[in-house]
Amino acid sequence: MFAGGCSAAAPAGPAGPSAPPASPTAAAPSPTPSFSPNQLMETAMITDELLLSVVDLPGRQERAVDDHWWKGFPAGIVTACGERPASSTADAGDALTHVRSWIVAADQSAENFGVVAQEVLVLPKEKAKDVVAKAESLLGKCKSYRDAGVTYTKIAVRDIDLTSTAYSATAACFTSNADKKVNCYTYFGRGSVAVVIHTYGPDQKRTEALTDDVKSAVELQLAQLPA
Repeated sequence: MFAGGCSAAAPAGPAGPSAPPASPTAAAPSPTPSFSPNQLMETAMITDELLLSVVDLPGRQERAVDDHWWKGFPAGIVTACGERPASSTADAGDALTHVRSWIVAADQSAENFGVVAQEVLVLPKEKAKDVVAKAESLLGKCKSYRDAGVTYTKIAVRDIDLTSTAYSATAACFTSNADKKVNCYTYFGRGSVAVVIHTYGPDQKRTEALTDDVKSAVELQLAQLPA
């Protein structure tokens, strides 16, 4: 007996197995940013500064057009092989569109002169990948088209790398029967945003090189958009 009339406590038994440590709680995925149509448009458009940083020409880059659509072409519609529609004509009035183009040149000679144009459409209902697929189908069947009285004949083989899991893409290049200059049209799609890049240059090699330069700028902008 201990003072105070208390008995000695019984020795404690062996402790039971300890509970396993709790698994760390996985962090919740970040919510996908929500973009308004105007924000999608603003994000997708190439700026003067971005174009200057990617185009490998030491001369001038001069903005030529900055408007809601190409005058003389159907508004709100992605076109391929001339004016053939690759996107919905019924929804054209609800599509948000903007076009921008630049003259790019190392000097004033025709051999070093080019044009870069970007058309962005925020589609109200369609997926941009479906529009790109339709453009690819149209281009696959297209042998030539006419614009302003000039015939443009499709080049059978083009060398523009469009391999990517981040966006859908297709392209075709055409030679002018009038002056043998080359136009390339490259279509990109991500989420609800379709981007068409038109490049013009003195020959296929230099026009495709210009296309590859501009493609890197488009990829930077598309990466910021929701899929």
